[in-house]
Amino acid sequence: MKKALLVCLAVLMVVCMFAGCAPKADAPAQDAPAADKPAQDAPSEDKPAEEAKTITIGVDYSTSDKYNLQIFDYVAEKCEEKGWICFGAEGQRDSEKTLSNVDSFITKEADYIYIVGVDINLQKSIQEKCDAAGVTVVFTAGTTEPGYIITTESGGNYENATFVSTYLAEEVKKQWNGTVDLAVVTTNLGMGQDGQDIIKACSEVWSAELGVNPDDIYVVDCGWDSMKASELFTSMFTANPDAKNIVAYSFVDLHHGVPLYNAAKAAGKLENLIMGGTNPADDSTGTCMKESPNTWVAQMPLSGTDNGIVFMKAVIDEVENGVPMEKKVYKPSGDPVICNAEEIQAYY
Repeated sequence: MKKALLVCLAVLMVVCMFAGCAPKADAPAQDAPAADKPAQDAPSEDKPAEEAKTITIGVDYSTSDKYNLQIFDYVAEKCEEKGWICFGAEGQRDSEKTLSNVDSFITKEADYIYIVGVDINLQKSIQEKCDAAGVTVVFTAGTTEPGYIITTESGGNYENATFVSTYLAEEVKKQWNGTVDLAVVTTNLGMGQDGQDIIKACSEVWSAELGVNPDDIYVVDCGWDSMKASELFTSMFTANPDAKNIVAYSFVDLHHGVPLYNAAKAAGKLENLIMGGTNPADDSTGTCMKESPNTWVAQMPLSGTDNGIVFMKAVIDEVENGVPMEKKVYKPSGDPVICNAEEIQAYY
């Protein structure tokens, strides 16, 4: 009896051992990894998404006119909107200040440097500094030769001067039957080819439309110096006291157009002057236009904000859309517009 009991217990233990090793019905066994398919590692903790790089932009500009301020204000506003950093520095078109500002921007590890107005000779030095530091530099004006990135508020100086001088020629025909005693072109030859293009455009148009000999055009190289411009224009009117029909193209209204207007007024020649130009710079331009019905401004666009738009669009395209900035002239779309006294006053 005891032996039979021991046998039963032994059998029961064997059955229990096999039952414990059998797979459970509600938990099917997983296949072993195939020999040619490595087993997958256990999932790791999720890594945080890589944050977008904060872009830093340095802007060198001048506080001498509203146009510069509009450019800087737009760039600063757009940077704030995107969480980028914008440094502004008042170079005031002074070579030493601008070069110092560029050095400061590079020290602050700027990704882009935007120079609002610069002499072509200084432009080369700035370009070399930025190239050495690996920083992209963009200019609002200067040479259009390969090797520089330029944003422009217009179709280019040649196109703008052609547009304005053509409009002025039509006014001369209407008011003076096409007769001109003195043809004047103001420019900044420190800008290189851009400065020459202004003279070229006006010469071509006035020669074809008014019969003006290009050699007789009175070219006034004012640079950005309004005091120098005032002296040159005063001398011009003194040397031409008998000129009755005067047509003039003014490159930049603040530095050229306003001194020209004031010199004409002092010489008693406002009624003898048909003047037009580009870049309305501050409210003094509007005042001149209001007092002188024969003054117009051609501008594309009307404000510096649009120049800032051209620049920031190119930056955003490169940073966010992978479209590299090219060494070329970036232009806004659209056509130039002629603004009369009423329109320019409304703007200011």
